[in-house]
Amino acid sequence: MLGHLIFLAFIITIPLHIVNLLVPNRRLISGLLVLVNGMFITVILFDVQLFNLYKFHLNGMVWGLISGGGAGDIFEFSTHDYLFTGLGMAIISTLLASGLWIARKLAQGKRQIGWFTFSCVLMVMATSQGIYAWSDANSYHPVVRQIAVIPWAQPLTAKRFLRKHGLITTSKTVSVKHFSKGRFNYPKQQLQCKAPAKQNNLLFIMVDSLRFDVVTPEIMPNSAALANNGSQYLNHYSTGNATRFGVFGLFYGVFSNYWHAALNESSPSILIDTLNNNGYDFGIFASATLTSPEFDRTVFTSIKHKIDLVTQGNSKVERDIEITRKFSQFIEERETKKPFFSLLFYDAAHGYALPEDYELKFKPSLKTVSYAALNNDSDPTAFFNRYKNSLHFIDSLIGNVINRLKNLANMKTPLLYLPVIMVKSLTIPKIITGVITVTFHNGKQKYH
Repeated sequence: MLGHLIFLAFIITIPLHIVNLLVPNRRLISGLLVLVNGMFITVILFDVQLFNLYKFHLNGMVWGLISGGGAGDIFEFSTHDYLFTGLGMAIISTLLASGLWIARKLAQGKRQIGWFTFSCVLMVMATSQGIYAWSDANSYHPVVRQIAVIPWAQPLTAKRFLRKHGLITTSKTVSVKHFSKGRFNYPKQQLQCKAPAKQNNLLFIMVDSLRFDVVTPEIMPNSAALANNGSQYLNHYSTGNATRFGVFGLFYGVFSNYWHAALNESSPSILIDTLNNNGYDFGIFASATLTSPEFDRTVFTSIKHKIDLVTQGNSKVERDIEITRKFSQFIEERETKKPFFSLLFYDAAHGYALPEDYELKFKPSLKTVSYAALNNDSDPTAFFNRYKNSLHFIDSLIGNVINRLKNLANMKTPLLYLPVIMVKSLTIPKIITGVITVTFHNGKQKYH
């Protein structure tokens, strides 16, 4: 850990060495050193908390979420988090500046101290890399498994060198065969689809971060009533515990490890393509942006010019309310006789969000969620109640949708299906995808 972090600190300060050669101003370089290393240590501390909570480090996926324009939809931090971060950066900068001043005083006129420190650093790095190379070659797990804890580690391996010099035997090494990734051959065969005489209107209601065990009359009364009057598929498993992978499996019908291939080739979902080819209107209303994750380049790539990729609103709550309003407007103002496919994708539960004036059903409940304060010893009661209150709010919006559809039961296309889909589990891998059939009566005719 020590050798790796020292190496990272050296890498990030290489540009400062170049600046020092071009502009040898001690105060400028000192200020830049404190700034750059302060940011570096802050990132390391953030990575530590991220790993404690989710068991992975800051990586390309997280950076893609941040830089993809959807950071505000995905990450929601409290005022406490911002104050804690600001205070932490101030303390770190002060310590760095003090350490730099002390180091200068100690090394003043004593060049040998710098060389001694440099030699110690090289020794630490060489020793740590050597230990890992030997452990990797001999499958010594007490060392090898620790590498997962170290952020962005790129350890040295030397199986071939050690084997050549007789330091390990071939029997101790494990051979791993790598398979090349081919093109996304999807679908494997041409679809054989025949549109019925009366095509169904389809509505998907999706709730991000919805646990399968909270669709109860107490927490989500409207959704639970809908489920009890319809069909529930309780043995379905999601294709992933992240939004992009769960949605991908739902719309493509294949495993989520094909996500990157589909993204690289901008391959649309066969469900969306088939509906589009059969003349469906589309009303896609998502609270979070459809560009991060890149659903505009995968699921909806063939119809992205027909739908809104971004919903206006300053918060998850405002956007959830807005997509409910937009759906009501969509079905009320339709003048065409064509069937429609619509998606309502709620996101408030993803950030444990609810309106400030919302009457709390579950107490005690956190006023704000501070990720910095969470750990394995935290009492989950108030946190979980906050989550349930958020779901209760979303369920009230779903109730508005259901009531609006009942009021429009005399719509000209007779069949209506409402799949209520839980996209991503928080802690439990099993997720229900419930396709729920609802029957409406208008006195003369029955609609399903």
